Amino acid sequence: DVAMLVTDALRWWTRALPDRVAIVCDDDTVTYAELGAWTDAVARDLAEQRGVRPGDVVGIAGLNSLPWCI
Repeated sequence: DVAMLVTDALRWWTRALPDRVAIVCDDDTVTYAELGAWTDAVARDLAEQRGVRPGDVVGIAGLNSLPWCI
């Protein structure tokens, strides 16, 4: 069996089909390229500005929204 993380799948889709729509939320659409860039920015912020490290547990609470998906 091959273990794959969500981030591995996102990276694959971002490279393979960057212009395909990844998320539709209300009237907003996000392509895989946009989703990849957005998630990279959030990950960078969590690591560099907030001190989150591999193995840390991070939780969120909020209403359903496009930023919540990221």
